[in-house]
Amino acid sequence: MSETSIQLKSQRSLPGANTSLDSNGSRIQPMGMTQAQKHARIKPKFVEFACSHTEIYRYVVLITNTIIPSAFWGSSRNLKVIFACTILLSSILLGF
Repeated sequence: MSETSIQLKSQRSLPGANTSLDSNGSRIQPMGMTQAQKHARIKPKFVEFACSHTEIYRYVVLITNTIIPSAFWGSSRNLKVIFACTILLSSILLGF
């Protein structure tokens, strides 16, 4: 059920509920930006979170070197072979 479908006659209508009233019952006009508008203005855009393929590659290399011990690879050449491989995301998700 929506909020507007079961409104009693003694209740105020919902659009009027967004206005502020002072202690005398008079409307208070908003001045300046509301908190939501301020937040929307300082909120970063989604595009700002984008990064290049190089940054992703470097991040993966850093995490791999941090998490997996070097003894696992046997030699640094084996690790370089793994990092030189390319795999498509569609190939990874094929079995899911």
